[in-house]
Amino acid sequence: MKTNTFNNLKRTVFLITLTLFIYNCSDDSGVTPQPCLDFNFYGLQIEGNFGNPTGQLDFIKNTAANLANPSLQVLSSLIITGNLYSNRPAFDRTNETLYFIDEFNGGQKMYVAAPGTLDEIILSPAASYSAPIYLGNQLYALEFDTSGIFLCTISASGVAVRIGGAIGTNEYYQDTVGNKAYGVASISGSLLFLVGQVLYEVTSTGSLLSAIPVNTTAGYAMYSDIEIDPETGGLFLPKMENGARSIVHWDFSSGAIVESTIIPSIEFNPESVNLAYNNCGDRLLVLSNGTYINNTQENSRIWELEIQNSPNPGVINNSNAYTDLLLGLVF
Repeated sequence: MKTNTFNNLKRTVFLITLTLFIYNCSDDSGVTPQPCLDFNFYGLQIEGNFGNPTGQLDFIKNTAANLANPSLQVLSSLIITGNLYSNRPAFDRTNETLYFIDEFNGGQKMYVAAPGTLDEIILSPAASYSAPIYLGNQLYALEFDTSGIFLCTISASGVAVRIGGAIGTNEYYQDTVGNKAYGVASISGSLLFLVGQVLYEVTSTGSLLSAIPVNTTAGYAMYSDIEIDPETGGLFLPKMENGARSIVHWDFSSGAIVESTIIPSIEFNPESVNLAYNNCGDRLLVLSNGTYINNTQENSRIWELEIQNSPNPGVINNSNAYTDLLLGLVF
């Protein structure tokens, strides 16, 4: 009887442990277990259509683990003027606070969204800002002016302070329309920025670790975001080259960029797209605005990509169109 009871107890413990392993994961700190909700994402939303939004900006959280039938909860709202395009925001997960820089209108305005509050902040001094990253309780971004590209910190009131010297020249992006750069924290805690055709790695104190040029074979390539691959330390990117659009993976551990294709064909809008990786479900979501599927314009579409054993090719699990304009998707 004791042996059977002991074996039954072991079997029960094993099943409970297996269940917890399958259905639970850790947050970004690797400490707090939480349910693995594949689509529990945050973002911004504007009602209306892509060419004519209503002007009400909502901070949203999806609470349903179903891409085709999400449950978008509005956490806060603000009436704004002008249009917005999707790009990568910074996100403080501890305080559920999202920082979205309006890069398509000069890069001088930031929206700070938290449950119950959504504020529009003018950044100072007057310059063009891009690629926000939240790391170690600090908001970072790149500042562009005629003298170069600088890493800076940004305070809660929108004051930018440069850290260190210029990490590169600003000869490629002199205009004030469109994304200037894309940024994400590496798994080692450094900051990665893609500016034009150069990938910069910078410390949080502003020291430049490396500047790796992008090599393309077929022609000029346009990359519209970067997202970290936590399994390899590489990057996922949306790419458009000679009209073809794909999702690719970069490995740069050798000091050069080695590119491989994850999804060979996907019809995102390269001027309004961002990626969001969820390590709980090993999923990469692609959010794009103003897409054209079967010659019909959609306000927003999210594709769910299964990324296993990167950089091997993945598959598109499913996708869903949304009647409103979604921006700045994060987990």
